[in-house]
Formats: sequence, structure tokens, C-alpha cells
Amino acid sequence: MAAAHRLPAALFGDGIVQAPMAGLSDAALVSACCQAGVVGSLGAGGLQPDAMRREIVAIRDATDRPFNINLFVIDERQGASVPELEQAALAAYCRDHDLPFALPERFAPRFRDQLDAVLEAAPPIASFAFGIPDRADLAVLRARGAFVIGTATSRAELEAWQESGADAVCVQGVEAGGHRGGFLLPDERLGLDALLSELAPIATVPLIAAGAIMNGADMVAKRRLGAQAVQMGTAFLCCDEAPTPAAYRRALLSGRDGTQTVLTQAFSGRWARGLRNDFIRQFETAPVSPYPIRNALTQPLRKAATARGDTQNMSLWAGTGVGAIRAMPVAELVAALRAEIATAQPAST
Repeated sequence: MAAAHRLPAALFGDGIVQAPMAGLSDAALVSACCQAGVVGSLGAGGLQPDAMRREIVAIRDATDRPFNINLFVIDERQGASVPELEQAALAAYCRDHDLPFALPERFAPRFRDQLDAVLEAAPPIASFAFGIPDRADLAVLRARGAFVIGTATSRAELEAWQESGADAVCVQGVEAGGHRGGFLLPDERLGLDALLSELAPIATVPLIAAGAIMNGADMVAKRRLGAQAVQMGTAFLCCDEAPTPAAYRRALLSGRDGTQTVLTQAFSGRWARGLRNDFIRQFETAPVSPYPIRNALTQPLRKAATARGDTQNMSLWAGTGVGAIRAMPVAELVAALRAEIATAQPAST
């Protein structure tokens, strides 16, 4: 087995990271997680730099504990065009469902500007998905005291991050909710256990496991496979402090009755896991523009659907562990996780 450094206890405590969840994490959730003793993460992939700065200031005002800022490494494709058939299909669907449709002026925030805001803020932890920033930028970030985490869904991506100087890599199994973080093999769909078994022997940096981890027993099991920490997203979505809209919460909690998740490109143009609904059914076999183009095209309809509680047209991201989701304050959830770890731990010794 390759020799991997240990995650610094001063940053990662007992090894729980709240997943970034772009659009579903904010300063309130991040700071609540930090105060409970886990790493809170702000999913800043969709935020303009000024909004990022405001959230970071709010986090620092609320807690003095380590937190993570996550970015999507993307090409904003400002000059890209949208196929006419795709425009027509979306426009017709929106007309039929009384939802807005308009071509956006921009498809996404400019990554360079976002990264400059992160370099300026120098958070304790910075993580990235969908790609790897330039090595020079990563070197500057680390020189300013940030611990850098990459995201990998395959061996090739782990190796690429190790060569680029990551301090740790989040290994994302196909079970994980929300967007797939891969970039060299974007269609890779290995389960987390298989991925950890393949990557742990070659890892020279600590691995953080992500995908359907909902309780302490899950965490102990992933540590047995070589992960030093776990990243949990779906588990936090129904916490009191989460900004999850009310209708979204109800849909997630109904998932405890057996609702199934699916991988889809329909909402964003990139594979993501969530609860199946009418919008996904309508567009699951149709060609879509790549992220962030498709994501920008569906943003107005998703925003309108959220405002009126229309879960059939919202992107209800969730992992395969949604059936075990719990509704409670962050501090209570973290306390429950720690108790479950203590109960499960003897079986691993």
C-alpha cells in the first residue's frame, strides 16, 4: 500500500465533512456544522465572487473553526450557442407547465474571478470538482495556508490530483447525490466500495469517501476500506439549519418510503443523482447541452418551480442513502453520528 499522509486533526477532527452541495449550502449551515465539530463546506460553484465574499465573511463572523470553500473548475462557454431544437423543446415544456424560459446572458460565473476570490480569502480548506486548477494557483493557495482537496471518480483522476499537489482527494462513488465530480472520465460510475478498494493501495494522499454515507456504521465501514474521513451531503439536507426549500424537504423525507434516485443530465447537462420527477422523465433521453449551458437554461424554471413548491420541476438532488435521512438540528445529527461510530467501532478492531 502506498504511504499516505494523515489528515490534520486540527482541521478534520473526527473525520466528518459536510458536503459542499452548491445551491443547498449557505453560511448558516456551514457555521452550524463547524460549531458542531465537523467541517462545514460552502458550495460556491454557482456564486458570483461578491456573493462568495459575503458568505465567507458571514461564516467567519459565526465561527472560528475550519471551513471549506468548494468551486467547480469549468469553462464558462460565454460564447456558446444553444441548439434550436433544445431551445424549442424547453420553451414548449415551460409553456405547457406555466414556467418561464429565457436564454441567459451568461451561462455561469467566471471561474477565474471565483478562484481569485478564494485566493484572496485564503480559507482553511479549499476543494474543487469537475477539474483541476493550474498548478501555480494551487501552489499560491497552499502557500496562503489552505488545505487543498480534489475530487476523483476514477484512478486516473486520483493520479492527476496527486501529481498536481492536492493535500487530499475526495473519492466520489456513483451513489453520491448531486453532480458527479469527475473530469477525465465523466461517465465513470464505480460504486464507492469498489472505488476505495482500487484507490486506497495507490493513494499517496489521504482519501475522503463520499456516496450514500448516512450513519456511523457507514463511516466505520469506509474507514476499513482506506478512507480517513467521510463527506456527507444528503444526511444534512433535512437539518434545521439547511436552506433546503420546504417542498424539497418533504420530497426527501418521503424518500424514506422507498423513493428511488436516478442519474440524469436533464437539468444541468452533467450527470447528477436526484429524485426522479416529471421534468427528468420528459428529458431523460433527449440530447442536452453540456454544463454549464444546460444548467443556465433550466435555472429560471427551477427557480419558479421552487417558489411555488412544484417538486416535479425542481432538481431534487439526493444520494442513494436518502431512505435513511433524518430531520433534526445539525448538533443533534452530529451527536448521533458520533454515538453510532462508537457503537460500530469495536467491530473494526
